[in-house]
Amino acid sequence: MARRRQEGRMALVLVAVGALSVVAAGCQEGEASGAQSNALSSSVWPAPPITDRTIVAQVRRELASHPAVAGQKIEVEVTEGVVTLRGEVDNLRARRAATEIGEAIKGVRAVVNVIGVKPALRPDAAIRRDVLDALATNAATSAYPLTVEVRGSQVTLRGRLESWVEKQLAGEVARGIRGVAALNNAITVTYPRHRHDSAITRDVQAALQNDVRLNPGSGPIDVDVHGGRVWLRGTVGSAAEKSQASYDAWVYGTRAVDDSELVVEYWAPDPMRAMQLPSHDDAKTRRAVRAALTLDPRVSVEELRVRAQDGVVTLDGVVDSLQGKRAAEETAGDTVGVFRVVDLLDVREVPTVDDARLARRVHQVLGWDPVLGRYRLGAGVDEHVAWLRGVVPSVYDRQLAERAVAQIPGITAIADHLRISGSGPALSDRGLRNRVRERLDWTPGLIPGRVKVRAADQVVTLSGVVRSYHARRLAEARAWDAGAWRVDNTLIVER
Repeated sequence: MARRRQEGRMALVLVAVGALSVVAAGCQEGEASGAQSNALSSSVWPAPPITDRTIVAQVRRELASHPAVAGQKIEVEVTEGVVTLRGEVDNLRARRAATEIGEAIKGVRAVVNVIGVKPALRPDAAIRRDVLDALATNAATSAYPLTVEVRGSQVTLRGRLESWVEKQLAGEVARGIRGVAALNNAITVTYPRHRHDSAITRDVQAALQNDVRLNPGSGPIDVDVHGGRVWLRGTVGSAAEKSQASYDAWVYGTRAVDDSELVVEYWAPDPMRAMQLPSHDDAKTRRAVRAALTLDPRVSVEELRVRAQDGVVTLDGVVDSLQGKRAAEETAGDTVGVFRVVDLLDVREVPTVDDARLARRVHQVLGWDPVLGRYRLGAGVDEHVAWLRGVVPSVYDRQLAERAVAQIPGITAIADHLRISGSGPALSDRGLRNRVRERLDWTPGLIPGRVKVRAADQVVTLSGVVRSYHARRLAEARAWDAGAWRVDNTLIVER
């Protein structure tokens, strides 16, 4: 397939991620706000040129400002759109975040991550105890029959589970423990019954077609299955889409996924086709949402009901945890044909666990975390509602604390009183607006110029039209990533 000619010279940049001097290209973030600081960004904004040099610069900016990797030193190389990350971080989750940040940048074909992890030293026995306790505390993983070994801060998980997604979730829990330097996920996936290749093919095709995160403008993805091994062929518009397509291919019965012939071409999506998502009737939308929820181990679907009317999906019933409630809304919103999600789900209380015991668990999960453990956070539980107080440097850290607490069975809601201190001097209104706009322009799946940005006193307002419920949430997430202290999302999903 023809490739756009890239710059031949390799660009190498040593990124001091915590540096406050990094500013968005083409804008003066330190400039005092003036009469135009509240003005809407122009709906006509030139698309960024995509070369190895501009990709390096954007990866550098994104790593420099994202709280997940703040304060780390990472080297970035880009050759023909392939990003290589080197350096060292202090926790395993930051290493994973660096990959995800790189994959989510327009023009990146792949990310090769050779970053080392050097966490604060902890005894192997303490790490093992915390991993076991974390797996037992998480509502989704508490029943997994797993063993944990730790040698030299490397965690090895073993056991048998019934899905690849369950295996990944167990790995994510282990990565979130202080002191873990590496993870060997040796869990074996054993399906209770055999599935024919034709059934696996149908499920993979449905999963790809129903995932709104895969840009329809890139064209269809071909699926071949032989002996449970799935081959994906075609073209996608970003490295993030390729990773998502590979993830979607792990349906019940999949034994391996080969995505080597799934080519990333950032110019492949046709903007006009991209805006025309496949039409779904309500019955099909409901079935697609139900199928996606069934595959998510965080969501207990036995008492969960899904309704769809004119693209509005309503979820009601009971789930086992606040983590499951939030995951259900997110999963439904990532489904083609969904324009809005109404979440009426209740979280099951655990009457045998009182508030005092729940409060001890809240303190435990906050202390296990390699980031949250650095802060002095107050927490407690009142009638199964957890409350959080204290100061954290970013919205990312506040969301991290909420996700940690939401996994505990019996916690039905969170009263979040955490204050944001900021990790550096506040941007001017113009600087924040330009940074958000830059993030949007470099994000695959968002059409440049369709989202307007206003900034005032660290509050970002988004307006305009997007093509899906997922794109609406994605635009908001990019505004948070850019450093907003509050985001008012008034984006309209086009039907």
